[in-house]
Amino acid sequence: MMARRASTKPRQPEKLNNPFSNMNLDEILSMDQPYIDINIPAMDRRTTAFRAALGKYTTQNQQEISKRRHQYVHDVEGLRAERSRLEQDIQRHRLEEIALAKQLEEERQERKKAEDMVVHSNRQLKSLKDRFGSTEEEAKKSEQALKILKKSKEKEKSQLEKQAFQVARDVLELERLLGISVRGAGNDVLTIVFTQLDARTPEREFSVVIDLSMQEYTVPEVTPPLAVLPSLIEELNETRDLFVFLRRIRKAFVDALDL
Repeated sequence: MMARRASTKPRQPEKLNNPFSNMNLDEILSMDQPYIDINIPAMDRRTTAFRAALGKYTTQNQQEISKRRHQYVHDVEGLRAERSRLEQDIQRHRLEEIALAKQLEEERQERKKAEDMVVHSNRQLKSLKDRFGSTEEEAKKSEQALKILKKSKEKEKSQLEKQAFQVARDVLELERLLGISVRGAGNDVLTIVFTQLDARTPEREFSVVIDLSMQEYTVPEVTPPLAVLPSLIEELNETRDLFVFLRRIRKAFVDALDL
């Protein structure tokens, strides 16, 4: 049998942090047959507890990573849907603007025809006066016809002004809903201001100044700065498509927020 004088002393309480904290090396070396009690059961308990804690920590981190991954995917899908909706709104607005321009052109043509008719009537009146002489009755009839025509034109002008006011009001409301506004900054210089891009601060403004006065369009100012601006300007000068340029620079602002 091995002599175990160290075992005759009272057993000290276990310390989970270091199983050898109470070991007396001199005492062990003085034994006839040195023996170290490493307390295997306590080490097993500590090992089991450590593995359990490690497993719990790993599980919690995996769950948190999965949760954040799903949230990120959800947020990205939401942003894509919103971007698609805004692009559709911009395209619809562009089509409405084209239709309005067509309507204004038709009205301009009609107005020109009416003015040509007035000119033609005046010429006919002058011809009649030259041929038959102007009589008071003919003058009154002509004056009455001109008054009626003038009244009709004034009515038409009033209607056009009302339509222009309604269109301007609709454009302002559409700008507010789409988060885009156009401001004049001088001759052939436009300032385009975007809002509703930053979900944390919807009222934050993103602006770009476009100079259209020269053959080659330039962008003297963009806030905040964009690294892709030179390529967008080059494409604008190649295509001359301002709507595509605005759509892509808006996308660049949104992409910059995600960085």
